[in-house]
Amino acid sequence: MSLSKKKQLGEQQRKKVWGIEKTHPYKTLFFLGSMAISLAILFLLFSFWFFDRNFQALESMILPKGLIISVLILMGIAFVSSQGSNHIEKEDLRALSFSFRLILFFACLYLVVSLDAWRNLVGNFEDLQASPGKTFLLLIAGIHFFQFLMGIAMTLYSYYKLGVNSQDPIKKLVFVTNKFELTILEISFYGWYWIASTGLIIFLVLLYLLN
Repeated sequence: MSLSKKKQLGEQQRKKVWGIEKTHPYKTLFFLGSMAISLAILFLLFSFWFFDRNFQALESMILPKGLIISVLILMGIAFVSSQGSNHIEKEDLRALSFSFRLILFFACLYLVVSLDAWRNLVGNFEDLQASPGKTFLLLIAGIHFFQFLMGIAMTLYSYYKLGVNSQDPIKKLVFVTNKFELTILEISFYGWYWIASTGLIIFLVLLYLLN
């Protein structure tokens, strides 16, 4: 057996044992960014609890129903994203395009419902002058909506690229074999998993603290 073949077998065994796979740099940046924003939101949630835990008025507050509906919408987006990931593997561009349209529809619905819910929630702190909870909630909402808008931007970009390259057979062939384009599509779906997870964590923490 040649030395090069031995090296290849050794590398395959190393990956098999340790589960090490090469990760695209964009995916690495995406996961690092997701981690940073998630940690920032968790820190703000902890700070919200720490500084407002002695305010008994918080216990009587009720979460707006819009937050519950918005979380359900996020779970729907996450489900559609999981189906979209399967469409990428099958190279089904028509179904992929439908998934993007569905995500954008739910995203617009989420913005309408959640903005009203957060407005009502922050408004509950107007009478608590000594409570810093309003500031923390504004920061949490701001970061969460920032990541949500980033998800919409990624989805719009992917949907545009998909539409441009799905009409012509040659462009379609180049598109589905281009690892860079497929990576962008995957990241656009991964982003919604991250956004839905963050929204669910925020909801559960607020549900525990305010009830």
